[in-house]
Amino acid sequence: MKKLLIVIALLSVAASPLAAQGQRVAMVLPPQLGGQPGYHTGALVRFWVGLARAGAASIDVYAPEEDREGLQELAGQLLEALALDTEITFPAEPEDGGYDKVIWLGGLSWYGLVHPDLPVEGKEGLLPLTEALAAKGGLLVAVGSGLIPLISAGLLPAGTEVAVYPCPDLIELCEEHGLVPVLPSGETCSDQSGRELPPAGFTLAQVGAKEFLSVAIPSSWFGPDESDSLFEGYGDAYRAAVDYLEQAWLGELAPGWSAEVAAACPELGPRPTPERALVIVFPYFHDQEFQGVTEFLDGEGVSWTVAAWQEAREATLRECSPPPFRGSQGEKIQPDTWAWCAKADDYDLLYIIGTTRIQGLFPCRGGAPSQAKARLFELIAEFLDRKKTRLRRRDRPGGAGGGGPGERGPHLHLRHHPPGGPDGLPHRPRGGGGEPARLHGGALPGRGLGRRGVRRGHRHPVLP
Repeated sequence: MKKLLIVIALLSVAASPLAAQGQRVAMVLPPQLGGQPGYHTGALVRFWVGLARAGAASIDVYAPEEDREGLQELAGQLLEALALDTEITFPAEPEDGGYDKVIWLGGLSWYGLVHPDLPVEGKEGLLPLTEALAAKGGLLVAVGSGLIPLISAGLLPAGTEVAVYPCPDLIELCEEHGLVPVLPSGETCSDQSGRELPPAGFTLAQVGAKEFLSVAIPSSWFGPDESDSLFEGYGDAYRAAVDYLEQAWLGELAPGWSAEVAAACPELGPRPTPERALVIVFPYFHDQEFQGVTEFLDGEGVSWTVAAWQEAREATLRECSPPPFRGSQGEKIQPDTWAWCAKADDYDLLYIIGTTRIQGLFPCRGGAPSQAKARLFELIAEFLDRKKTRLRRRDRPGGAGGGGPGERGPHLHLRHHPPGGPDGLPHRPRGGGGEPARLHGGALPGRGLGRRGVRRGHRHPVLP
């Protein structure tokens, strides 16, 4: 907490005109995801500071119950350190009276409202809360995936233009509800990890008697340990968001207005191209994902080896020749080796294909891992410890699944689909590209690769 407070004290947030003194603001935070906060604390702090300096008299923060005590302590330290004359409270139920602004902060866990299998806690009361606060608000603001509760509650009428970052699941959700997604059109750059960062988009729309500002900052692309990377890329966008919502509230912006703020990316040197990929499959692996990955690697000229993994006794762990493996669509491939025989030094790129039986293979319970699991974890750790990984995000609508081995290497891609859909989300049948999940679980929802059979190639023919 002390370290975070030091960071807070160094924040530089441009203050808007103080004509808006006395505002009453509500903020709605995402639910917890797997027992962890579903939002970036730094993003919350940036809004607190910006709103306070713009003249907010009070900010009511509707946060998960498990987060309130820590946030209360943080808010007290923040207000004291920066001498801000704003009251920040954490009510459990909607307060009486109206709000000048209501802001839904983005985070990966909002996707739990549309993907029931995502391990999101306390989501049952979020839609009633959203409806109640929207009715009380003057200006409504959604940041990134903060759009999802408003869409799910049916508060945005068909035809409303909304700024979205290029996430296929979010775009599809908008289109399913008749909304018009406004994607960034400016130049995309790459950060140090090779992740593509589009500009942040802003769109102001009329929603009945209210105005609605959508802010397309892709915070859900960044895991909880990547706040520094998020704000290196989108610090200017967060500052602009505070300024724009203030201008919208003051009537200085009219519905139909839109803008973009470019992401800040470092200058990158030449990008090496991976030459050798290891593709790990489990029993009942996703055939269509295997096909998409191997076809992509073939197209990029990257040679690949298939390593199989399943629970095994000690005798099997001494072998390196696996039997044929059956995919979830019923087809078979012949892997080249067992995963415990593979060496990280022999490969530049690692893909892990998901399986419909992930919960049985990797149950969520304590205790020491089996020898087979330990060997798999060691292999992944070798890629990480040797700094062999570069994570790519390629989730343009209809884009190719996976990452960009032709653009930056080496890579680690986890195509982890428990159960049935990309990035831990339930499968929603559709075509288009996929999105590699993050190792720490901060995956970006993306499209599946289509329901196709296993690649029929000269190295791994489909077996009878």
